[in-house]
Amino acid sequence: MSAFFQWPRRWHRAWQAIQATGVLAGQPMRRLAHLAWCLLRHGASLQALLAWHARWRPTQTAVTDPTNVLDHATLATRVRARQQALRRAHGRLRRVALWGGNQVAYVEALLACSGMGADTILLNTQWDAEALRAFFLQQPTDLVLCDAANAARLAAVLPSLPPALRPACADLAASPQGSSPAAFGLGRPRPGRLIVWSSGTTGLPRAAIPPALSEGLDMLSGLLEGLRPRSGEAVLLATPLLHGHGLATLALCLGLGAPLSLLPRPQADDLRAGIVRHGIRTLVLVPTHLHRLLQAPQTAPDALQGLRAIVSGSAPLDPTLATECLARLGPILFNLYGSTEAGLIALATPHDLAQAPDSVGRVLPGVQVQLMPPAGQPAGLLMLRVRRGARGWVDTGDLGRFDAAGRLHLLGRQDELLICGAEKVLPQWLESRICQALPYVQEAIVAGRPDAEYGQAIHLGVVLHPGQGHVTPAVVESDLRPWLPRTWRPRHVRILQAVPTTLTGKPLRRLLGA
Repeated sequence: MSAFFQWPRRWHRAWQAIQATGVLAGQPMRRLAHLAWCLLRHGASLQALLAWHARWRPTQTAVTDPTNVLDHATLATRVRARQQALRRAHGRLRRVALWGGNQVAYVEALLACSGMGADTILLNTQWDAEALRAFFLQQPTDLVLCDAANAARLAAVLPSLPPALRPACADLAASPQGSSPAAFGLGRPRPGRLIVWSSGTTGLPRAAIPPALSEGLDMLSGLLEGLRPRSGEAVLLATPLLHGHGLATLALCLGLGAPLSLLPRPQADDLRAGIVRHGIRTLVLVPTHLHRLLQAPQTAPDALQGLRAIVSGSAPLDPTLATECLARLGPILFNLYGSTEAGLIALATPHDLAQAPDSVGRVLPGVQVQLMPPAGQPAGLLMLRVRRGARGWVDTGDLGRFDAAGRLHLLGRQDELLICGAEKVLPQWLESRICQALPYVQEAIVAGRPDAEYGQAIHLGVVLHPGQGHVTPAVVESDLRPWLPRTWRPRHVRILQAVPTTLTGKPLRRLLGA
């Protein structure tokens, strides 16, 4: 009963947070009534949000990439046209896979397929032929929409599949022109699920269904109160749409009517140029992008002065990088933590990062977090369990702790914990220690490999600062001896040009030494 009486307060808080964005400005009740109709007609889906803004902001930019600029009305028309074309060509689709990078066509296809009621699976573009073949063998799929950059890899895999498991294929970028309004009534199919596949940083990729738009009223309120986004302010997304961070950004932009600029594979030059060209106010990226942006000598400070917010996520934010960003650009850096299965979990504001740069901030309202001893591990290392709505508890695999102020700190992942000579060490801690000990090392990555003496031996890869070409693996090994106990000293050292990472900047430790 107490939960029932809390609903008025929760709705009032959400109403205030949404009003503060300006998305209902002008005629708030009429806009809200039309939103309710769109949700009734299309379900709690991204297409409902697009249909809403196509009515109230038809000529405002919705999404751009380096070669396309679409307003809300045009995007809605193209989504309907694509749905009609898919129905004519393939009939009723139950499962559709998207394989491509950040581009306007990807957004069109995602909205069209999920709006038709099809389960839409977002495949990782870093998968090799073996991973792609394993997916099709395990997950029968009706259709694959693939872009030109990945078409050759897909074509090489399909002949190896049994005929019954070979999906139909179509060009992701094909956008049919001309469409009459779709006659979708109340009896149309429910929106299909969006299914994200993990990158497989520490094991085999796995499927996860992100939380639906209808979940997490309190979480949405807390996110809007923390980030304070504004309707109509341009957002640049440097992270892939095929991951939870990118999807959350797309949903927020469609909800607020904020123009979304997409970059396929952003470098520092691309980020700087995109910020200036589109008048970007919010920049969404991974720590790797932020590091490159701050380190690039050609990045003029003036190009970043118009930013109101930089939202980092998808991978751990180095405390030194956070401190440097705040010192150079002011209090505009946010650190967003979440998981594909559990959705958004915590947000660190600029104030949080100034006080505790190694934290991910405070748990968002409506999200419950427990810290539990990992199975098979001694007490002292605590793994996060997250509950949101009626989904039940989800083990994130992350190890963490809370500080005295209630901020959450991540210590690494349970499946990356190294045990060398019966001593436990977290890779992130060891990498940070190595970078502090060796001033000529820009980045470090460690991984454990089976070892007869210690159970696991450390393999180390380092990226050197420019002008340090004289440093050899033997020099690194020698310089680390005074800093590390014997069991943690690297058995093998490699000089790398770059740390291998996923599309979201997470280190691919399993590739070290491969």
